[in-house]
Amino acid sequence: MNKPTYTSSLEKKPGWSRTLTVQIPESEFERQIESKLIDAQKIAELKGFRKGHAPLAIVKQNFEAKIRKDVLTDLVDLCYRHALSDHQLQPVGKPELSFIPSKSGIEFSVVFDVFPEIQVKNYEGISLVREMKSVHDDDIAHILEQLRDNHAELIPIEGRSVQPDDFVDFSYEGNLLEETKSASGKPIAQEELKGTRVFQMGKGELIAGFEEALLGLEPGQSKTFETTYPQGFQELSGKPVEFNVTVNSIKLKRLPELSDDFAKTAGFETLLDLRVKARESIEAERKTQSQRTLENDLIKKLIDQNPFELPNSLVEDEKKQLQAEWVQLLKRQQASQELIDQALTKEDESLRKRAEQQVRAALILNSVAESAKISVDNSDVDAEYQIQAESMKIAVDEIRKHFESNSQHRTNLVYRLRERKTISFLLDHAKVTEKEISEDARKSASKPTK
Repeated sequence: MNKPTYTSSLEKKPGWSRTLTVQIPESEFERQIESKLIDAQKIAELKGFRKGHAPLAIVKQNFEAKIRKDVLTDLVDLCYRHALSDHQLQPVGKPELSFIPSKSGIEFSVVFDVFPEIQVKNYEGISLVREMKSVHDDDIAHILEQLRDNHAELIPIEGRSVQPDDFVDFSYEGNLLEETKSASGKPIAQEELKGTRVFQMGKGELIAGFEEALLGLEPGQSKTFETTYPQGFQELSGKPVEFNVTVNSIKLKRLPELSDDFAKTAGFETLLDLRVKARESIEAERKTQSQRTLENDLIKKLIDQNPFELPNSLVEDEKKQLQAEWVQLLKRQQASQELIDQALTKEDESLRKRAEQQVRAALILNSVAESAKISVDNSDVDAEYQIQAESMKIAVDEIRKHFESNSQHRTNLVYRLRERKTISFLLDHAKVTEKEISEDARKSASKPTK
């Protein structure tokens, strides 16, 4: 379809909303239909006629209704895209199209937001503080204690009852005190409320009643108690239940001694090697956290220094993406649909604020990238392929195939790399001072003020 005849007008609304109105003459619509009918005639296979030799009037009887519908769709889309180009518009979000009654042809309007045109000011020379926290011996000791705890053994003990902090191996069997149906509509069977597990007393891992019932029992002894399922247990939430618990054994945790043998068990050459690697790991983690905090502070300052109105469609799209990610997380945690709906309603405003901040950050970084002429070339992309391949321990060709086989994947990667280069550019041109911060100061800074 060649460029059609049409006229268009643009109305600028407050903010970034625009209304584009397009008029297509009736003669243009009929001309396009006639052209399509002639094309259809050349290939039409109708009973009683050789292929391509049916009279145009017969072709009209058989195909005109569908052709008129197809031409309307194609013509509206084509004129809309041409009108966008004429007015040099870059829509964002989902446009809203509506037809306007007209006696002289086809008329329609499209409402949409446009990509904001912003000029970021004062993005060079931003004053920032990089907070640094040195690694001390007690940090190393904490890591070693965690490692010892991960390699601890549970040793059975006899001759006494369950006490606070004990590890208890117990069996349980529940009986719902009122009929409860699962999501499929079937009553929950008693077999679904029985099992065996090991847990440590005093950690609050079990629902109310279990620890109280187990405390004081000796191996082989049982006890029955009633409780109510708390929220978060899907169909069982709020349901009364009777449990019978039996202690199978009582165990104490025995930590391994810090030695070269323990270090080898944990995958290191010696205890000294373990200490060195622990220090390097903490230093790397704190360096990463310090860099992340510095970048967040940079973005916050840019946002504060450059206020502007956001296109609502961009915010809504980002909010929907955040909601989708959160729903997937809740589903992996076995949350019920009712709980998911409640969580989304409760956090709606919070998610919107996050969406606004992320959209602002993205628009500001894009503006800086354009102003500073920051781009991503093939060498940047290849370097990222190599980094990901080494991180995932797979061939770089597999990474390249993943991105090159899907244009959207590669586009998203280039976008992220451009943002990363822009942040690096901003930090290179910022006034960054380093400040050593103690653990006490860090904890104090994180406490809310009254």
